[in-house]
Amino acid sequence: MPLDMGTRNGPLGLAAVALGLALLGWTLLTFRQRKTTINPYKGASSLCTEGPFRFSRNPIYLGDWFLLCGGAILLRTLWPLVFAPIIWAILRYGVIRHEERHLEARFGDQYRAYERRVRRWL
Repeated sequence: MPLDMGTRNGPLGLAAVALGLALLGWTLLTFRQRKTTINPYKGASSLCTEGPFRFSRNPIYLGDWFLLCGGAILLRTLWPLVFAPIIWAILRYGVIRHEERHLEARFGDQYRAYERRVRRWL
């Protein structure tokens, strides 16, 4: 399915990709500074609440969405967006649910307070 946004779609797509990459880089740097794992299936050694985690509990997945949308715009196709709801459901009910349960079990009230203060996405 072609996506016709006119001839000026390049800057919008590039901006979305750049934002996604910047968010991913900032998140990885935050994990490194806290010396905790990025792998959602390994135990977190600390609760990240600074950097991009001040705005979103899931900045990696948010960055992925910017990349997905930017890529769709740059490639001028709707196909990546057709699969977006399926990808979202897998992330939300597979990976994120597991992560939230682990963080609540590991950090208890500290995580619950963070969860009340910061939205899942934005």
